[in-house]
Amino acid sequence: MRRTLTIVAVAGAALIMAMSPATSAPRTSASRPAAVVGRLLPKDFNFDALDDLAIGAPGEDVGAIADAGAVTVVYGKDRLPSQTFRQGAGGVAGGAERGDRFGAAVARGYFNDFNEDGLADLAVGVPGEDVGGVVDAGAVNILYGSAAGLTGGPLLSESPPRAGAHFGAALATGDFNGDRRGDLVVAAPDEAVGSAAGAGQVTVIYGSGDAGVAAGGRVKLRQGAGGVPGQAEPGDHFGAALASGILDTDSGYSDLAIGVPGEDVGATANAGAVNPLAGSAAGLRAGPLLLQGHPEPGDRFGAALSMAFYKASYNPDLAVGAPGETVGGKVGAGAVSVFSGSARTLGRERLLYERADPWGVAAGDAFGAALGWSGVLFSDQIAGNSLIVGIPGRDRFGSEAGAIYGCGYVSSGVPAGLECIMYTLQGNGAGAEPGDRFGAAVTGGYFGLSPLGWHNYDGDGYLDLAVGAPGETVNGQRAAGAVSILYGCCPGPYVIERLIYQGHDGVGGVSEAGDDFGAALA
Repeated sequence: MRRTLTIVAVAGAALIMAMSPATSAPRTSASRPAAVVGRLLPKDFNFDALDDLAIGAPGEDVGAIADAGAVTVVYGKDRLPSQTFRQGAGGVAGGAERGDRFGAAVARGYFNDFNEDGLADLAVGVPGEDVGGVVDAGAVNILYGSAAGLTGGPLLSESPPRAGAHFGAALATGDFNGDRRGDLVVAAPDEAVGSAAGAGQVTVIYGSGDAGVAAGGRVKLRQGAGGVPGQAEPGDHFGAALASGILDTDSGYSDLAIGVPGEDVGATANAGAVNPLAGSAAGLRAGPLLLQGHPEPGDRFGAALSMAFYKASYNPDLAVGAPGETVGGKVGAGAVSVFSGSARTLGRERLLYERADPWGVAAGDAFGAALGWSGVLFSDQIAGNSLIVGIPGRDRFGSEAGAIYGCGYVSSGVPAGLECIMYTLQGNGAGAEPGDRFGAAVTGGYFGLSPLGWHNYDGDGYLDLAVGAPGETVNGQRAAGAVSILYGCCPGPYVIERLIYQGHDGVGGVSEAGDDFGAALA
């Protein structure tokens, strides 16, 4: 179903300024497809030059197996029928087991490609996977691109597996050592480090050419070891969010940001932090611990991350969500901090939050619970990308119906800078319902300086955006979930919405209560 959207624009800026604080031999460019060398390959699993969308449904039941999970791929312009993937079927490694939550995280290979065949590949997190009898150790499935669509690949797990670690709960990709091979980052945010339960650990799996990441060398990262600042403490959840990009455009290496939303800052519990790491020929090197300018209890700074350039200088920025931020006395209203600079010298913090919204800031809005980016949204925007901010707790059309904001650098305003507007809700409110949590996941992009390509699902040349509403009620099934593709136009904000859910519009499966379809997007 496609619906015309009336854009909901809120005049006024939401900007507040705050002051804060194993390498392989490189392959030559001739050994890669020209489109890959140019970093202009679409997010395309079947190489038809149309972008494709991967949708996680981690609560999907497979037969009588509860929460085994599934991933649906919708191909650009529906050139191929949509595919639904589950473990143990269609060449996907592993077996569907209770509580696996296959699809809780999804990510594409750097340059969209893990095995250097010029086709985009997909990593799928399975954080509830039992590994050799180790309960909830977690794993990652690799799915390889082909002209016929995605196909099965290897199953990766932590060595040794750790009970309750939830390896695969968050994923990121990049080229962190400059060898032009796709690397994979896998978080285990609930892993115990010594006696510190839930401290968290992150594994970097370096690409190894045609053999992909399955054969690559591994480096484990945690706070308080290997130069990574901070200490592994109970409940830190190091790795709960990951983001990669190139913060220093002169370096040619991908950088990594690791969210630590449970970090205590002094006596301030769960204020949150971010560990930025800079890419180099020797791999990732840690920078200073990044904190919010004014840490408060329960901010959960670092719960969501995004890297892209948002301004005309084309120097990338790091956006950090703090969905628990208290704004105007409203607990959990949420905020986003934007930092520019390199991974080692991130600069001044720009703090964004709901401020000019005529419906008012409300407790539990969770502004910043999800972050992404898209193309230009503002008529006077100074080039760059727009930052997309998910607000899944927004109550405008019922409790936790959800919304998204767009934020871009504009030339107007005093001072000129990042301006945010609420430019759309699901169906402009006509289809919004309590508990939809529209904005719990977002994915979009623009090709400039981003390693992840762009999003143009209908082939018209305008950038599109996908927004997950995993709490959507479908045919009476609570939290079955849905995804809205918001099509760009003209250029300008999104004006047409395509609503995608299981069992509708060519998408396989059946919408069932608790599927959480749309909980993860790539």
